[in-house]
Amino acid sequence: MSFNVEEFIDVYKPHKETVDYLRAKYTGDFKAFDDDVEAARQAAVDTATKFAGTASLDGKETELFVPSEHVPDGIPVTVYTPEVCRQQGAPPTILVYFHGGGNVTKDRKTQATMAIRLATYRALQFVSFTKLYFNIFYINQFSY
Repeated sequence: MSFNVEEFIDVYKPHKETVDYLRAKYTGDFKAFDDDVEAARQAAVDTATKFAGTASLDGKETELFVPSEHVPDGIPVTVYTPEVCRQQGAPPTILVYFHGGGNVTKDRKTQATMAIRLATYRALQFVSFTKLYFNIFYINQFSY
């Protein structure tokens, strides 16, 4: 099954920014990823960086793995803590963000620029999960 970006644009008439994004993503050097999930994830990070840019964090970025009986290596989490949170002297507001996962090929790293900017501008601690792992937990809990 192939995706015809021009047909989609003609039918749904999306916003210009969406049109630019779709044309860039699905034309030119677009590659299909049949079995290489890691390559697909890296391509998603590259695309996110291309369109959202990057942001530098004046603070601390921590990668954690939350223990889970349903995910053998633990659930990967990124915590962004801007320096301004430490300077305030009070516990920061914490925002927990469950990224959708993009049907396995996306991960929390595609949201890094937004996370850093939001954490910095709102002086909060941003905790980023990929929801896919919680879907696994949910399915395991209620499977027969």
